[in-house]
Parts: sequence; C-alpha cells; structure tokens
Amino acid sequence: MFDLAFSVTDSKEAGYANHPKDDGGETYGGISRVFHPNLALWHRIDAVKAQLGIVNLDTSLRENRELLQELNAILAKDNELYNMRKAFFRKCFYDVHSCDKIKNIDIVVELYDTSVLCGTIIAAMFLQRAMNVVNNNGSRWDNIKVDGNVGNITIKTLNKAISKGYAQEIFKVQNILQGYHFVNIAEKRPSQQINLIGWLLRVEFDVNKR
Repeated sequence: MFDLAFSVTDSKEAGYANHPKDDGGETYGGISRVFHPNLALWHRIDAVKAQLGIVNLDTSLRENRELLQELNAILAKDNELYNMRKAFFRKCFYDVHSCDKIKNIDIVVELYDTSVLCGTIIAAMFLQRAMNVVNNNGSRWDNIKVDGNVGNITIKTLNKAISKGYAQEIFKVQNILQGYHFVNIAEKRPSQQINLIGWLLRVEFDVNKR
C-alpha cells in the first residue's frame, strides 16, 4: 500500500520551492529543510543549485520561473534523489503508523498524507477522533484514547470498524478535520493564507476518486 500512498501524496507536492512566506522555507517534494536540515538529499540538491549558479532562489518571483523549471527538470531525473525521498517518507510517515496493518487503502492514504503535511501526531489524532465520533457513543466499537499514537489498540479497533462497513465515514471525518486544521491555520496566521489553495487540494471526500 505504501507505493500507492506515496504516489497520491507525491502527485500533489511541488518539486523545489523556496517561498519567503512559507514557514517550511526551502522544500523539495514536500520535505522542509527547516524541519529536516540534516538529510543527505540536500547535498545532492545543493550540488545541482551550485551547477546552475543558484544561491538563493525565491520561487515566488516570476522572473525566476525558467531557472526553477531547469532546476526541477534536473532534480526529477535523479533516481537516487527519488529513492532517498521515498525511503524518508516511508520511515517517517508510513511505517511509524504500522500502515500495512490497516485494512483500508483510503484511510491509509489519508493518514499518510495528513502526516506528511500536518505531522504524525496530528494525523493519528484525527484518525482516532474520527473513529470515536463514528462509533455512535460506543455502540459500534469502544472509544479509544486520542493520544496521537496508532498502536495495536487503535489498529485492532479500526479494522473492526472497517469490517463493519464504516471505512468511508471515518475517511470523510479525517478529511473534515484536516480541512478545518488548514482553515484554522489560515485564520490565526494570515501570512500562511498563501498556502491555503494548495492545502485544500489535500482534502478529498470522495473515496472513488482515489
């Protein structure tokens, strides 16, 4: 399932970006240099930037579009860079939730995608909250602790919910919580409203579109 989860999220991530109003700062394929500064992949990216004479590429400026396209074209052909990214995402945002044990691909994709964009704890809490509101006051399955940890109890209870036919409802609530999270950021931190349109592309309520 990881390959599908990765491809869905990766299709929504831009290549290289360095927008002055983005808290993530310099990013490549959804990886922020601010939050993950020590990854080896930055050495490969820096080497290409040096080759093109790039010191600080502000990707918000129209005059930098051609240079940005050239940079992204070179980086996209780097198979080793692609494999490094893929290994990073699997370890940090997929395996951390034991996603291979979850028996619904849409819930997995949403959990993974939210982890990449919002963090693993927030994504896990969204899933747990979704499970607890869909369970009809505990009549369908027991409430679980909302602790941001997708452990054995969460997975066992989730798979029970899936087997009962409630996967789509849980998936929709995951998306609702993700969407509200983005709106909340945009309201509280107006400087981040530049990112809202891109964030909203991650909110998907129709499981048939996966």
